Amino acid sequence: MLKKTGLNERQIKAVRYIKKHGSINLSDLKKLIQGVTEKTLYRDLQGLGNKEILIEIGEKKGRKYKLSK
Repeated sequence: MLKKTGLNERQIKAVRYIKKHGSINLSDLKKLIQGVTEKTLYRDLQGLGNKEILIEIGEKKGRKYKLSK
């Protein structure tokens, strides 16, 4: 289902994590996916926001992401 939306594997893992835990932040994602730069993970989260899959809550370091639907 998630593959058809054009998401990469990291984004799919992030969405699955949110479904299980309710939200995610950048440090959660860094623990979940290792060997990738923080900047890349941030871009993955931004991409999910741009596709209106996630909504951002909070500012800068305290920002969390939740499913928009």
